[in-house]
Amino acid sequence: MTDPLKLSKQDARERRSAFSAKAQAMAEAAGLPARQYKKGGFPLPSWARFYHDGSALAVLVCGGESWRTVEKALAYALAHAGGRRLELVLPEDWQGKNRNVLQAMQVRAAFLQPDIRLWTHDGNTVRSCPPMDPDEASGLLQEETLRGGELDLQDLASQVSDLENWADTEPELIACHEKSHRTWRCQGLILLSIQRQGKGLLVKSGVHYSKATLGTPLPDSVSFIGRNLIPEELSTIKTRVQDGIKDKLAGHPGGYSEHWMQATLARYPANAGWSGPHGLEREFPAKRPGGGTAYIDFLRLDDDATLHIVETKIGHDEMLILQGLDYWIWAQSNATLLASHFKIDKITHIVIDYVVGTKDGHSPAASQHALISPYAPAQLEAMSQDIDWQVHLCTGWATTSPAMTALGPHTIPATPHVHHRT
Repeated sequence: MTDPLKLSKQDARERRSAFSAKAQAMAEAAGLPARQYKKGGFPLPSWARFYHDGSALAVLVCGGESWRTVEKALAYALAHAGGRRLELVLPEDWQGKNRNVLQAMQVRAAFLQPDIRLWTHDGNTVRSCPPMDPDEASGLLQEETLRGGELDLQDLASQVSDLENWADTEPELIACHEKSHRTWRCQGLILLSIQRQGKGLLVKSGVHYSKATLGTPLPDSVSFIGRNLIPEELSTIKTRVQDGIKDKLAGHPGGYSEHWMQATLARYPANAGWSGPHGLEREFPAKRPGGGTAYIDFLRLDDDATLHIVETKIGHDEMLILQGLDYWIWAQSNATLLASHFKIDKITHIVIDYVVGTKDGHSPAASQHALISPYAPAQLEAMSQDIDWQVHLCTGWATTSPAMTALGPHTIPATPHVHHRT
């Protein structure tokens, strides 16, 4: 039987190869740079073609890609622009969820310093797209009400009160509630959740794997209507959660490092220098510039009513800087709603805090070279000077003594030594 994954990869190679044969001719016909661009140490993605001259860099993206892939074009283009004008040519068709990728690019471009011109193509012809000014871009992200919040069990809360009280006092569990679920994690791993199910409740305990495979069983589920958890059910749930805690503390399963770092920072905010009377808001939902909902790792408010947008990352991510930009645009577009949410008169300032952690969460020190994406320095340079941001290095996040080192406002980390393949 033919492997669907191999067929998919073969189709992508053939589609991208066909696009490569057309891309240069499309660029020439539109009056864009058509000389092939390369840069040592930074292999270019196979889903785009890069051309340049002395004044401009043109990036043409293959059709039929996922919307998440197409969105990365701006991240790569900024990293390679080198002070030149950007000519970004996006496909009119992409695969996956209903997202307006062109609109997302227009919104971001309005808050970036380089001269960015946007185009679309149908595989043969290139068409120019109008730019947006910051006011127009901000207007697209304005909301009537903030989305999200924590699930309130209301009249059903008493049915699981003993379980919630136990989970809240279990030292290795951190509550990370969402609008649809109440959840508790150990080192970033979800081990307990409660949600509404019809007129009753559904409680899941154990590692929340999405698919059952050998060694990764689905969590145990208990459904009930119009009654409390009985003692036997409560005991079984606690045992499964405690077994999950023991396994996670022993390193099984691995991974979930970024969630683990977030959980540590939420537990020891003073170590990060985070203060203020309003606490931390985790996984705060925000409108994406291209549609849909994204989740900000942390929102926090300082004593001086400065709103901090905190984005955490461990390892290379070419989209980290642009994600922070998206959230900044959304926050300044909805500053009045956010002020009301935090019960203050006015948000005085908005800052993006990029928190990058070491891969080894036990290490007490780290070099900034090893942490930040190799594409981030150029992307940070491209941000509008009106946007305040700061990079922070997080070490010791796998211990009870995490430490945060701020590089300083608008301080760009040194260019990393290691250049990652895309």
